[in-house]
Amino acid sequence: IEGYHVFVGGGYGAHQEIGRQIFSSIAAEQAPALIERMLLAYLRCRTDPTESFKDFTRRFETPKLRELIEPQEATV
Repeated sequence: IEGYHVFVGGGYGAHQEIGRQIFSSIAAEQAPALIERMLLAYLRCRTDPTESFKDFTRRFETPKLRELIEPQEATV
């Protein structure tokens, strides 16, 4: 099965950093839905429209970031 490890953060040029892994062993077929959830969490939780995705991910520890991204179970 083709799969991916998902990292956030990082950078290049004058802003070089190493990204941090937030998910591992994601099946390729699940990757688009995960990326969509990541972007929706960013849009829902950013401080304002000018906050970058990178700055958004820096504000949270990895477990909290995963919690924001993972699908929420519906309560009855």
